[in-house]
Amino acid sequence: MGQPEGRWWTAYRVGVTSMVVEIYGEPQTVEAQTYHLPPSRRDGTNSWRAEGVIPVAEITLAAFGATEEDALQRLREDVTTSWEARIQKQRAQPPTLAEELGITTPDDVHANESWVSIHWDRERGCIHADWKGYANSVEFRASTMKILEAIRERSAGGLVSDNRRLEGVTERDQLWLRDSWVPEAVTAGVRRIAVILPHHGLGKVASEEIISRFGKTEFVTRTFESLDEGKAWVGAVDEPAQGTA
Repeated sequence: MGQPEGRWWTAYRVGVTSMVVEIYGEPQTVEAQTYHLPPSRRDGTNSWRAEGVIPVAEITLAAFGATEEDALQRLREDVTTSWEARIQKQRAQPPTLAEELGITTPDDVHANESWVSIHWDRERGCIHADWKGYANSVEFRASTMKILEAIRERSAGGLVSDNRRLEGVTERDQLWLRDSWVPEAVTAGVRRIAVILPHHGLGKVASEEIISRFGKTEFVTRTFESLDEGKAWVGAVDEPAQGTA
């Protein structure tokens, strides 16, 4: 007898949902897709598959369950375990400075943590923040305040924020940036902020959401996919700049 044909063998995507997971006690959102699988040839029972992608790292995980909710719950547990294990591995290494930053003078480094480094770019006269990965709420807010301290100390009008590896910025931290950090940045004399985005993925979406919350400000913010282009634009901070891109 030949194999069954048609719908019996086809997995159907049922829906896409925003799934909240707790990473070190802080809520993070992962987009999950669910699929209704064909019945088992052994006993005819149906099963479900749920899959999602961990932001920035873009690691795809999948889980199975007897029901859609069961599959989503198992996926939620797997995402939490995998995400936290990756963060632990990152934090186990001593913080380093990327060679492409071209830092030659230790005095130019204002901070160097596992999740971010902040330094003075002598060539372009701006502050450069290189985000390296996950930062919890306390770490993220403290680091952004250190950026402002560096700006004040150097009397810098420009900031380059390399967000290509940034992850974990919650909605409440985005609102805090808008309501608390932005006014202080204006007072500190910031005139241009270049944000370097990943080419695609949830990291790009998250950074764009952060910028969209700024609204109308006294400084100009532009996004770039090239670090060199972003640094060149910020380096021309004394030239006239129109609008927010």
